[in-house]
Amino acid sequence: MRKAILPLSLSVLLAVILISLGTDQVFLALRAFFIAPLSNPFYLTSMISLASLLLLSGSGISLAFSAGSFNLGGEGQSYAGGLAPAFLMLLMGSRMEAWMAPLILLLGILTAMLVSGVQGWAAAELKNRLSIDPLISTFLLSSALLPFMDSLIIGPLRDQESNLLSMPRIPEFLRLPALPSLPRIHLGILLSLAAWAAVMLWYHHSRRGFEVKMAGANADFARFMGLPVGRLLSLVMIVSAALHGLAGFIALVGVQHAAVVGFTAGIGWNGIAVSLIGGNRLRNLPVSALIFAYLITASNAAMVFTDFSFELSTVIQASVFLLISVDFAWRRNGFALLKSRLFPTSGEALK
Repeated sequence: MRKAILPLSLSVLLAVILISLGTDQVFLALRAFFIAPLSNPFYLTSMISLASLLLLSGSGISLAFSAGSFNLGGEGQSYAGGLAPAFLMLLMGSRMEAWMAPLILLLGILTAMLVSGVQGWAAAELKNRLSIDPLISTFLLSSALLPFMDSLIIGPLRDQESNLLSMPRIPEFLRLPALPSLPRIHLGILLSLAAWAAVMLWYHHSRRGFEVKMAGANADFARFMGLPVGRLLSLVMIVSAALHGLAGFIALVGVQHAAVVGFTAGIGWNGIAVSLIGGNRLRNLPVSALIFAYLITASNAAMVFTDFSFELSTVIQASVFLLISVDFAWRRNGFALLKSRLFPTSGEALK
């Protein structure tokens, strides 16, 4: 976490500069940016709700990274994790009754994790059978599925009675229970924490989790020790994708209440930044998710309270992502390169 302090500080500084240049109401905008997310009930609850979704997607990214792999398909996995249960509820239609709500929600969670997990399994199989890196396969699979799923929402599944590009709204009795006065504080937050805790326990306190660590640290050594590296990769990619799917389900049933085009709002991509802020360590993710959610919420608050003419939150998200990635890559490769230049080995000195 300490390694992320400088990139985060630079991102906040960039936000302050953009606020100063982008509006005549500088004091009001800065006050909204720094204070509103912590004092305004709407923004505070929105920040907590968003952090719970980022906790899941960040956990999926960190888990894949710990196994020596990558998952860049989080956006498509989250989208499928929300769309599949919405389609299931649409099929059930009038047959749904209030007393069935717990069973339908449980079925929706399992459906979301299954549909998304299949994407992770497919990426692992491509790696195991054809040596196609998950970095490529997850991204391409997600990029192919997103426009297809959008076309379903816009086309045959669209709610003809709504002016939005959306499927029909989920009945109230199927929405995740929430506090009456604070509707964004819903059961999905507890589900996110429970899923993160379960992954933490599995990864740090189980035999299979230890094997995943070993395979991620040195796959050749793990094979030499007789570990099923291919199966471990499949397991990790399935769990990683399933966590994204659960995030999409919570975003739909707990927040949006309808499959609107773009309802995931960057959960998958932002999960990468959350994981990088936390140093790709599961135990750091609750804090890093809150930090990133704060920056997004603060940017939105500054835009609402003033006369900004551009999407400040998108700029801040991009800057955090870029600076964290550059810092991470430099710490991984830059120091090694600098060391080789200052203290070359005999072979390097002859070149």
